[in-house]
Amino acid sequence: MLPAESYMALLTEEERRRIVADLQQKAQALESEMALHQSEEQFRLLVEGIQDYAIFSLDLNGVITSWNAGAQRIKGYAAEEIIGQHFSRFYTEEDVRGGLPARVLQIAREEGHYQGEGWRLRKDGTRFWCSLVITALRNRQGQLIGFSKITRDNTERKALQDQIQQHTEDLERAQDSLRRLSGRLLQVQDDERRRLARELHDSAGQMLAALNMNLESLQDTIRAKLTPDLAQRLAESIRLTSQVMKETRTLSYLLHPPLLDEAGLRDALHWFVGGFIERSGIKTELEISAELPRLSPDLETAIFRIIQEALTNIHRHSGSPTAGIHLEMAPDEILLTVTDQGRGIPSGPGTAQANGKGKAGVGLAGMRERVLQLGGHFEIIATHPGTAIKAVFPLAVPD
Repeated sequence: MLPAESYMALLTEEERRRIVADLQQKAQALESEMALHQSEEQFRLLVEGIQDYAIFSLDLNGVITSWNAGAQRIKGYAAEEIIGQHFSRFYTEEDVRGGLPARVLQIAREEGHYQGEGWRLRKDGTRFWCSLVITALRNRQGQLIGFSKITRDNTERKALQDQIQQHTEDLERAQDSLRRLSGRLLQVQDDERRRLARELHDSAGQMLAALNMNLESLQDTIRAKLTPDLAQRLAESIRLTSQVMKETRTLSYLLHPPLLDEAGLRDALHWFVGGFIERSGIKTELEISAELPRLSPDLETAIFRIIQEALTNIHRHSGSPTAGIHLEMAPDEILLTVTDQGRGIPSGPGTAQANGKGKAGVGLAGMRERVLQLGGHFEIIATHPGTAIKAVFPLAVPD
């Protein structure tokens, strides 16, 4: 700055300093104004150059006052076509009739912003799915002066989400159909076991009993006429027949114990566990809540089959010397736990999944399916050592 000629003519040094300070303030104000204009211009160029987002401003009534390149690319309008128009023209007829444009501005006015998703219209009438944010603009005094709106075209993402949703629904329907089919197969299996048990008991068992009686009668009749060798062979035949009768009866009861239908789950389990201890030599503890009542036939059959399969797996695969069965009654559910102290099911740490693979996989998958059919929860937990099978059955069985 160069002072004017009048500067030197000032009478005092204080006046000359005051003029210099005033000039410095004016210079600083001019520099600040120029920097602000430069910053606003840079911001304007930045916004106008963005291609992936539609960015534009609205006045208090929703009339468009600015328009960037992204808005032209997404919505199809040039700036001179759309500035001065109401932003509701981007909404579908259904949304306009429902008052959505006015409602989103009201929300932005009251809460400071509005955020949402929905269908919008391009210039050519086609629809696109977008996410949007409307922000209320206020001056330094807090007075509302308009709105800014940022929109992004998410049509491709929406289509992908719809495809995923459709595939998910298809998968759920397929799983539901598969579950119903699995349930039907389990029912057919139980019916077939019941039929075979009846055939073994009523047909083969009765014929073996008649054969044993005939052999014993023949032995009594011709005992004195037999040579020692023939007498020994006849006695061995009677012994073998008795053994086959016993094993046939056991097989019949294992296929479907009559006690399960006649006396209920409690008596059937005591009978089965007693026989399992005798056959396997595995010390097995059975604990059943004293308040456990008779349950529905389907539930009693499922619990019996799960325990039967679990003990069979312990005997065949675990190498455990002991097993534990705990059947508890809760207010609205039945809790079943079968444990052993064996080598466990090969898996990672934590909860093992009954995925139908491995030595015991098919049996485990069958157990899981029986529980799911009754609306329950099933899990297999590595207890180190051994394994715990846990099943929870709701007392109210789903349709």
